[in-house]
Amino acid sequence: MLRLGNKTGIRFRLVSAYIVLITIPLALLGVRYYWTSKEVVSEIVQKNQRQIRR
Repeated sequence: MLRLGNKTGIRFRLVSAYIVLITIPLALLGVRYYWTSKEVVSEIVQKNQRQIRR
């Protein structure tokens, strides 16, 4: 019984570690993509405003 509990505990730790390893880069990529898209949108808006002024 103790061995089975130990195995499941190790497996759970491995799964949680994998989840963390996968989610952290995904979150970083999402934040980076969000910021870049925000910058691009602001640049497009500025260009459009300049064209409208002309």
